[in-house]
Amino acid sequence: MDKEELIKNLNKLSIPNDSYSIGSIEDEALCMIFDGLTWCIFYSEKGHRTEPEYFASENDACHAFINRIKKWF
Repeated sequence: MDKEELIKNLNKLSIPNDSYSIGSIEDEALCMIFDGLTWCIFYSEKGHRTEPEYFASENDACHAFINRIKKWF
């Protein structure tokens, strides 16, 4: 899975757009960014990264992202 597929899956699951951010950091959202070496998933709150997870592949990060956000909804 890549970022585009992830976004399609989130839309199919009716996950609110303001609850996540793919490719950028937004407060009060689950974020997924690529820092040039690894993919990172974390919850951003008031500029702080909570419970960061790091992945070597985009596929692994996307699967972890969708599994994590599905627990909220």
